[in-house]
Amino acid sequence: SKIELTQTSKLISVVLKVCSLIKKIQIQLNSLKNIKKSAQSANSIINTAQSDTSAADFNNSNQSNSV
Repeated sequence: SKIELTQTSKLISVVLKVCSLIKKIQIQLNSLKNIKKSAQSANSIINTAQSDTSAADFNNSNQSNSV
């Protein structure tokens, strides 16, 4: 009937809108994951650099003390 056809059409419209929203949410989540990965990589690089600096300072200190 005409009512069923209208209801079906509205339902399809709602489903398509929901699918579109889900895709947008997935895109946002993926970009947040990429930002988080970038931040973790930057932190890792910073930690490595700090460790290297600390080791160099320690070695320089030991060499100065042994002279």
